[in-house]
Amino acid sequence: TIKYMLSSKLYVDGILDDISIIVEKNECNESDGCSVLDFGCGSGIIAYLLSHSFSKKSSYFAIDTDDIENDNGVSNPIDNENIIFAQSRLWEKIGGITNINFSHYDGRRLPYDDGSFDCIVAYAVIEHVGTNNIKNILIELNRVLKDGGKLFIFKFPRKLSYQEFMAKIMGVGHHSFTYSDKEAKVIFSEVFKVEEIWKGDMVFEFPPSFSNYLYWPLKWINYVLERTPFKVFSHHNGLALSKLN
Repeated sequence: TIKYMLSSKLYVDGILDDISIIVEKNECNESDGCSVLDFGCGSGIIAYLLSHSFSKKSSYFAIDTDDIENDNGVSNPIDNENIIFAQSRLWEKIGGITNINFSHYDGRRLPYDDGSFDCIVAYAVIEHVGTNNIKNILIELNRVLKDGGKLFIFKFPRKLSYQEFMAKIMGVGHHSFTYSDKEAKVIFSEVFKVEEIWKGDMVFEFPPSFSNYLYWPLKWINYVLERTPFKVFSHHNGLALSKLN
């Protein structure tokens, strides 16, 4: 649940660090205002943080599919209805205190004109659309991204992640699909120019009862390991992408 995830101090730290990366690497002219899209926005937390990270002239949009599928491409109408209801309530609350435009779509064509956005963020979402649909999603994101704009991918799970390996062995939550660095680059370079790839998360962020108790030691260990060759076993890749010339 959202409450469970946000109760992890390390997880929240990671989100805030990623928001800083977006602001640092984004190249839109903030004096004119940036158009920002949170794709696969879920609860709207990332969109909310983004809306407090750019200039007041910027415009913010957040979207999620109304046909939610699991990693194997199967959807459950009852689950969809419950999730959409919960999302709508959260979005109404967040939209009441921000200028974010929230919406659902059919998972196929985004309801935006070509070249609408300076910055698009896909936070822990692309790996959940199913391997057969990733390219279609990327083509749509490329369509609505402005020339000179940036697409940021976060938490794209890695095959060499020791956390994914251990979670699978222990039978706890893990991703159905993980990707090697080469596979990730091939997937995204089919549609975009890969500007940069970086690795993240060397320690477990969950359960919060464990990670919060050892917060400072784990934070220090993560900082050190991400700067050593051991980062090859980190949990995920982040990517900054731009349109192909």
